[in-house]
Amino acid sequence: MYIDIVLDDMRAVAKDVASILTNHRGSSFVIHLIGDMGAGKTTFTKFLASELKVNDDVQSPTFTLMREYDIPQDGYNKYEKMLHVDAYRFDHPDEGKVLMLSKRLKDKNIILIEWPMKMSAPKYDMIVKIEKHKEDENKRSVFIKNRIGR
Repeated sequence: MYIDIVLDDMRAVAKDVASILTNHRGSSFVIHLIGDMGAGKTTFTKFLASELKVNDDVQSPTFTLMREYDIPQDGYNKYEKMLHVDAYRFDHPDEGKVLMLSKRLKDKNIILIEWPMKMSAPKYDMIVKIEKHKEDENKRSVFIKNRIGR
């Protein structure tokens, strides 16, 4: 699915993704976030966290590599944690092993990975690719590839 939106409409995209998450049958759900610096990957993550009723202020994990957020259990959410990873600073794919994501796949986590190509990232359930428009910095093209429920 490809759509053109203004950046403020990213909330609607996050809402659609949240509804897909509720139908997923596996333990964890991995989303690869692809896009240039400043495209809106963290903005999308903030809106998704809001849809999942995460109470914490979601921030970019560029310098911490990963941030973890509790997802309230309210009957709507079956996931317990949202993990937000930023692999931008990795120079070698093996550097991502320090995050021990393979162990976290067995739990009920949503794992969002920015710059997944820079690490040995777990296989994705969904790709969200965000591209900035050259003519208008408030417009984005969003491509979503969902491997679940095709």
